[in-house]
Amino acid sequence: MFDSIRTRHLPLFFAVAGLLLATLFLLFYRLVFQAIDLAFEQQNLASHASIVPHLQKSRQTLVRQARILHVSRGIRRQFAGETDHVILAQSLDVFARRWFERTKNPSIRGLSYLDARGNPIVGIDFQQDEQVVDLGQFADVGPETAAATGPNVIRGSLTALPSGEMDVHVATLADSTMVLRTLFDINHRRTKALLGHVVVDQSLEDVIDWTGGIDRRLVVYDRQNRHLIYDSDDLSRTGIALETGAPDLARPLSSGASETSDEKHFSTRFDVDKESFLLTHEEVGDPPWDLVTTVRILTGPLEFQGTVLIVASIFFVSIGGLTIYVLVTRIRNRSEALEEANQIVSHHNQMLEQELRTAHDMQMRLMPTSDPKLAGYDIVGHCRPAEAVGGDFFQYFTPGEDRLLFGLADVTGHGMQAAIPTMVFSGLLNTQVEYTPEPQELMQRLNQSLHRVLEKRTFICFSIGELHSTTGTMRISNGGCPFPYHYRTRTGTVDEIDLSAIPLGVRAESAYGTTEITLEPGDVVVLCSDGIIEAANPEGELFGYDRTREVIRQAGKQSLSARQLIQRVLDDVERFAGDGKQEDDQTVVVLRAESSTAPAPSELSRN
Repeated sequence: MFDSIRTRHLPLFFAVAGLLLATLFLLFYRLVFQAIDLAFEQQNLASHASIVPHLQKSRQTLVRQARILHVSRGIRRQFAGETDHVILAQSLDVFARRWFERTKNPSIRGLSYLDARGNPIVGIDFQQDEQVVDLGQFADVGPETAAATGPNVIRGSLTALPSGEMDVHVATLADSTMVLRTLFDINHRRTKALLGHVVVDQSLEDVIDWTGGIDRRLVVYDRQNRHLIYDSDDLSRTGIALETGAPDLARPLSSGASETSDEKHFSTRFDVDKESFLLTHEEVGDPPWDLVTTVRILTGPLEFQGTVLIVASIFFVSIGGLTIYVLVTRIRNRSEALEEANQIVSHHNQMLEQELRTAHDMQMRLMPTSDPKLAGYDIVGHCRPAEAVGGDFFQYFTPGEDRLLFGLADVTGHGMQAAIPTMVFSGLLNTQVEYTPEPQELMQRLNQSLHRVLEKRTFICFSIGELHSTTGTMRISNGGCPFPYHYRTRTGTVDEIDLSAIPLGVRAESAYGTTEITLEPGDVVVLCSDGIIEAANPEGELFGYDRTREVIRQAGKQSLSARQLIQRVLDDVERFAGDGKQEDDQTVVVLRAESSTAPAPSELSRN
């Protein structure tokens, strides 16, 4: 009877077993391809993880570097007060080129200044060194006519001018170059009235770093107006609406977003022409863009593949197991390779840190280890590099018992880029001081020597003062550094010693004058690098000249020592910057007259 029951129920057993096997197969089939989808999703997200930081860093760097182009007092003052467009254009041209040389941002293609109505004032193509500074032909014709006759940058700026404060747009220049265009408004400092615009173009390929394969595609679109910013399949689609330029992605994006509206990224499958793709979407916080990566994962109709898999369940289960094994093996091999690579990188980082420590010690040895001793005067200097090494340094020289030379230098750039020219300049300075300690002649000799040895885009800002302790007189010369400050104890005021000259090494024929002042007890002279003036808080506001002057005035009124005054300046700058990273070296040299033998003050006189 038992045998008959088994025989009778054998078809049912096989049917149940077959149904169970089919069910298990379907579940296993789904899990396998979910694992494949997950692997491709992680691959896509890994691509995003490399693109997004580069994109955000590029944008943040541009916003930070471009602040001086539209919020500096000099630019606002020129737009508010200059009525002659030709003079304004020439001034802006010089300012923009110096800014470009200083930033050394290779992604920047061009820069344009426009007035409040959108008419061009000056446009510069840094790649082709193309410029317009005589805008009489554009003064009254309007943006459309200027767009037809101006150079590449002007034409691009006017044909696709963004709207709104710090708007971002993609434009095509006349030479077919794709650029990412950012507009910054120039507003009056007090009334906030619109004075003009500055437009900065970045090469699109430098901002979006994408290295995909044949079966992979990257699309970047603006989340607010849904226009395409980048499509790796066809760059000519840039600026077109998402639904028009990439209709195959619009529908899966809409359905995926509605299903996962709380997430900043999601993945979904979609089919095009009997081919299956995995789409991974991720939002970028700043700028407000969305990244979409697609990868081809299957070919042929999914329904047909499912039918074949159900009929040949055992075979495809084996294939599925083999697929999982291969995937796991590849992930494990990649993990081992990544761990080995991390060890190599860690070793190189340790070597680099050791080299940086050595370079830091060498640079610190360029500067004095003790304060100079001069009867009746308190003299202190301090340098706080932004990185392990930097481009700032200061030095003292005593050519005679009653004379003291003190100087402060700021080399173009940061880190190792500036450290080597700093060492070169230190050697030249030590040599030249032995031949001529006179500030004016010393500046001329240093400028000519540096013009011969420095690279074209490297220059040195330098201030030097010569103090005669017996007479209390001081001669000061300056080339490109912030103007020295002079606190007068008799009046309780701080004056900027106006010494305008270009930095050393720019032009061999540059001239450098001197200004002579007389110190009385309690007077203070302060030299500082632009790292103090241009220190910024998290909101991008600069510490500025006014705050620096007020700190010195308060310290002078409180009769702080030279070292206490330096500490007060550095503390106030650090407190102002908050948690923001120190972007530039910060150096301060302070000379305070203490002796009652110093003569009465005299008016400033220029040689």
